[in-house]
Amino acid sequence: MEEKQTIIDFLYKVVHIWRNEISEPKLQKLDYNFMDMVHAVLDEIKKEKNKLDSGVEKDILESIEHVLEYLINDIKCERILKLLYNWLETRDLPRDILPEERYVLKGITKLMTNVTEIAKKMTSIIDAYKLDNVNIIDKRKRVLCVSLVDIGSFVGFDLMIYKGIKKGAIIFIPEENFVSFKKCGVKVEEIHKPK
Repeated sequence: MEEKQTIIDFLYKVVHIWRNEISEPKLQKLDYNFMDMVHAVLDEIKKEKNKLDSGVEKDILESIEHVLEYLINDIKCERILKLLYNWLETRDLPRDILPEERYVLKGITKLMTNVTEIAKKMTSIIDAYKLDNVNIIDKRKRVLCVSLVDIGSFVGFDLMIYKGIKKGAIIFIPEENFVSFKKCGVKVEEIHKPK
């Protein structure tokens, strides 16, 4: 009877750790020795189960094995997600975490550092294509106007290809285009004509 009570207490403690981990937003402190014992018990259950051919005892051990594996894996996943969230928020590596958790975080840190370096390089490449002092060769007068109808694609007097203009769009076109639109009956309304 005492051995059965010990197994029940053991499983209860594992369930308690799992429940605390999934219900609290912050990472819970773990008794690392106890977690090592959980893994050792799980290994022992697997060995004992494999010795048996069949029967109720094997079924019970399989059930306990599945429950323990589920709880252990869920605790690991929950802790890793919390650690990743904390790392993304603060970039801190907590001190009191399991070695496997530290290994995962170090891998993520290395990966993110590489991604950040690549992004910085891409920014410098993009910066190289920025045009600082652009001189507009075409010195035509332009008119700021509103299209009162949809206008299909056209080539402007400035030799720019306009891929259609929607009704209500504000456009800044050469004055010759504006005059041409008015002559053809295309409805555009002048907003501002620079001097």
